[in-house]
Formats: sequence, C-alpha cells, structure tokens
Amino acid sequence: MARMVLHPQEQRATLNRLGEAWADEAGPALVDSARGFAGVYTGALRAQMTFDRQYHGGLFSGIRVGSTVEYAELHHEGRGPVFPVHAKVLRWIDKATGDVIFRRSAGPAAANPYLFLAFKAMGLKRPRRTT
Repeated sequence: MARMVLHPQEQRATLNRLGEAWADEAGPALVDSARGFAGVYTGALRAQMTFDRQYHGGLFSGIRVGSTVEYAELHHEGRGPVFPVHAKVLRWIDKATGDVIFRRSAGPAAANPYLFLAFKAMGLKRPRRTT
C-alpha cells in the first residue's frame, strides 16, 4: 500500500483554511442565536454582539462571541445585591412607569447565560469562558 502524508506546514495551512471557513459560517450564526437568547432593555447588548477568530501560535484555534457593552458580563453571569457606597439610598427611574425609585438596596439579578445557550443550540458542547 502506497501512502502519502502532507508536510506539517501544509497540514497547518490546510487546517487553518478549514477552521477559518468554518468560523465564517458559524460566527454569524452564533451571534444571531445569542441575540435571540439575550434579554432586551435598550437593545444595545444585542446590537453590539460580534464574533472574532482566535489564533494561538499563528494557528486558528476557535471563535469568540460576545458583546462590548459594559454590562454584558453582569447580564450573562448575574450579580449579587447592590448597596449604596457614597449615599444612604440608591436612586433610579422606573422605565415602565417613569417613577423615581429610592431603595436602601437592590436585590440580586439572575444570570442569563445567553452565550452558553447559543453555543448549545448550535450543537457545540463545550464552550469555555474567556475575557
């Protein structure tokens, strides 16, 4: 039996091309899926969701999906209770009623793991969290 193998550099180049082609298809689909799972308040979280290719040692290693808004991690991971630091009470305006609300604390916010849900919906079993 005659056998041939690709030179290691050719293997890397071929795998890079295949990985990048996959990323060009999977990236936008993951972003669309994540937008569907994310909550909407102003729409900024959904509007700023993007993906980019990840490389390690010059080789394609995967894609990263996320949003650039400052509260994206809090929305995804949730948060604990909030207490005022430089005042006696917290103050905000209720978007639904327009009322000014004063409270000594605000309760925890539940997590919405929209990125994990998007990966799972695409059949990708082991996403990992990055910064």
